[in-house]
Amino acid sequence: MQSLVRDFRSEPLALGRRLLGSYVVAFGAVFLLAAIAIRFAVVGIIQQQTAARLDDVARAGIRTVIFAPNGSLSIDRTDISNQTLLTRDQGLQWFDRQGRLLGTEGLAFPTGGGRNFDTATVPFLNPRTHQRMGTVTAAEWNRQRVEQIRYLDIGLLVGTVLA
Repeated sequence: MQSLVRDFRSEPLALGRRLLGSYVVAFGAVFLLAAIAIRFAVVGIIQQQTAARLDDVARAGIRTVIFAPNGSLSIDRTDISNQTLLTRDQGLQWFDRQGRLLGTEGLAFPTGGGRNFDTATVPFLNPRTHQRMGTVTAAEWNRQRVEQIRYLDIGLLVGTVLA
């Protein structure tokens, strides 16, 4: 009779442990999915902001292109807009229609971009003929963006584990 009573008492404990385990797994899955969704949203916003910032810098670089009457191009290095927009982690490069480098300002970066740089390239047109005359490429060392994403990942991981 005593063993029968023990079985009845142990069944609710076993059921409680199974329910607790399933609840922990369910809550963990919900928090993990929420963290993943938040990460994708925030990383997308950071990438959009970076692209918009670099696009603005590249468009400012277009204003410094000087079109000579004979069709040649040059860069006005005295234009203040490049100096005020560029940070120390950014750079501009101008290329003609054939892809030859016309000039560089700010941070030196590889012409093909690279893992360590975010880039934006904007074409510029001849104001008279509206033909594409070349491109301006703005680049930014992506150290800050990578650090922001790393801090986000750490925060989401710690928050998910604590939750």
